[in-house]
Parts: sequence; structure tokens; C-alpha cells
Amino acid sequence: MSTLVTASEGARFLSNRQLQIALALDGNPDADGAAGTKFGRFVEAVRQHSSVDLVGVGDSTLRGPSKAFAIAAAWRRDRREWKEHYRKNPLTFRLRSLQTKRWIDGLDRSPDIILQVAALSRPSPPTGLPYALYLDFTFALTEREWPERAPMARIELPFWRRLEMQTYEGASAIFSRSHYVARSLRDDYGISPEKIHVVGAGVNIPLPDPATLPARDQPRALFIGSDFRRKGGDVLLAAWPEVLRRVPGAVLTIIGPTNGPLPRNVESNGGTWEPATILQELQRSSVFVMPSRCETWGDVFLEAMAYGLPCIGSSNDAMPEIIDDGQTGYIVPVDDPVALAGRLSCLLMDPERARTFGLAGRRKVETQYIWSHVLAQMLPVLSTV
Repeated sequence: MSTLVTASEGARFLSNRQLQIALALDGNPDADGAAGTKFGRFVEAVRQHSSVDLVGVGDSTLRGPSKAFAIAAAWRRDRREWKEHYRKNPLTFRLRSLQTKRWIDGLDRSPDIILQVAALSRPSPPTGLPYALYLDFTFALTEREWPERAPMARIELPFWRRLEMQTYEGASAIFSRSHYVARSLRDDYGISPEKIHVVGAGVNIPLPDPATLPARDQPRALFIGSDFRRKGGDVLLAAWPEVLRRVPGAVLTIIGPTNGPLPRNVESNGGTWEPATILQELQRSSVFVMPSRCETWGDVFLEAMAYGLPCIGSSNDAMPEIIDDGQTGYIVPVDDPVALAGRLSCLLMDPERARTFGLAGRRKVETQYIWSHVLAQMLPVLSTV
């Protein structure tokens, strides 16, 4: 995708004064929990950049009467469906937009531009300020690939689509994590390629010293996923007996909830998300595998690569962009346990190949998936908007 300005033009602007940015997020990155894990290092990169004056970080999460009203209006019998519907429906979208406007109006200083992560609200035109978006997925992709993540009533869908389209059209620039999402913006929404900029994303954990990583001669596979079926956990379990036949001593560790009894040589932590536990498993595993059916981006692949693990993902979404097939891991067809068993067995039986792939993945993280690198791509575009 093309850019609006050259790096030299952006540099000239930034050399004159700092760019004043208001950052709008879904969650509080300074608190513990999912928002801190997902956005904390990105926000810190923005705060520390010498060319940026971060005038505020806003949390669009609804609170008080607005939240209670939105939760009641989004009611569904199934608790999980209720939660998804509350997050994505036209009413919540409008309430989030109003809350974002109130936050911007209350800032001590007016920013040059609003940078909003995701498109769950529209910060402008009510504020009258230009805004840019940073996306990992679109609703059109969700509808096609995993509609249960957006369980709206039929009457709500045209309203949501209109709100989403208006948000994209009103943005001065749209940053996407992947080319896959950039194509959706172009093909599903008709957004001009001139407005779209693929910048990737950064890893959300500290990079360990490669010298401290173990040899990893034991055949240990690792799966991490909060939504077992969407992440392809059932496909992995279907492939596992063949993996064990080829690699009798192999062990699979699952972090996250599972469905039903587990086969031989499969361990589960029961869905505990303690960071120390996850880092320990990344340290002792030899392969990371997550054959997702729908993956909005894939932060966990970056984390595994940071720890020098070869990765196996599916041919869907951004996974082929993150994993270089045959270089940093393998890409397998969606819903194909036979192909998955073959590729996983190959890496578990060949520690030297796994190490080579893992080191290549670590180098890719160091050169492409650092938040300061992502921000360096954004700033020349934001500076002209």
C-alpha cells in the first residue's frame, strides 16, 4: 500500500516540533490484565518517542449508567454470546463514540490528531479533529470467518455496517497490522489504497537474551489459545495420535481452556493465564503450534518467535505473513490434521531444523516486530494529517 508522504517530509515536520497525539484505546493499558498486555508496550513506545507529545491516553470502555444500559440492551441467553454482543453492536458503538468525545473535550491540550486502536467507535466528526485508525481485523472478515464473534440481530447489521463504513471513510489514515486486512479494507469497503498503510505490530513481551535460551532437545509442543475451537485446538488433538506414532516421546502442553478429555502425552494448565507460567512454557518448549481457523493477527506467534521457537500456523488470515513457510516454521491448510501431523512431527524429530527455524524467527522479530519500528512507520503519515 502506498504512503501519504515520504519519510524525509515527515522528518522535516517532526524536526520543527513534537507531534501532539491523543491515543484512544479499548481498555486501560496502565492497568493489569488484557489491555495492559495487549497495548502496554505500544503506549510506552509512543510515550518515549522524542518526536511525540502524548497529550492523553483514553479508555473507551463504557462505565456507569452507559455500561449498564448497553449490557442490558445486548442481552443474550448464552453468557459468552452476550459478552460478544455487548462489545459489538450499534448502541455500544454510539455510546463509546460519545464517551471518546467527552474525553477529548476534557483534555488539557488539544492534540494534532487522534490515533484510535480498532474501529469500535468513531472519535470524529463530533470532535472536529482529524483521526487515524490502527486495525487488526474488519467486521467483514469476522462475518465471513467467525460470525459468532459478532452475534448481532439481523436488524442491527445494516446500522453497524454503516457506522463502520463512516468510520473508515472519515479517517485521514488507516494503519493495518497485515496485508490481509488491508485487502479487506480495499475490497470489502472500497477504501482507497492511498489511505491504507500496512505497519505490522510489535511483540508484547520483553525479548529474552538468546544466550539464555535452552538447547531444547526434548520434543515438546506448545499451544496457547483462549478460544479452543477457533484457535484450531481440536484439529491439533486430532493430529496428535499420528504425531505420537512418529515421535513416541512427544509432549503437548495446552495453555487455555480445553473441550473434553485429553489424549495421551497432552498436558493442560486448566486455563490459567499467569504470565510467569506462559514464559516458562515458551522457555522449555521446542515448537509452537496454533492452527487457527480465524486469527485477527497472532500476537502469540511473535512471542513464541521472540523465544526462538519455530511456529506452525494455518493458511488463514495474517499467519502466512508472520510465519515464513519453510524458514521460520510451517503453514498448513485449515482443518487438515494430516498435514499438521506431518509438519509438527518433522520439527519435533529434527531439533537442529527446529533451532534453525527458531533463530530465523527471532531475527524477524528483532527487525520487524518491535513497537518502535511500527511507530517509525506511522509518524511520517500522522505528521501530515
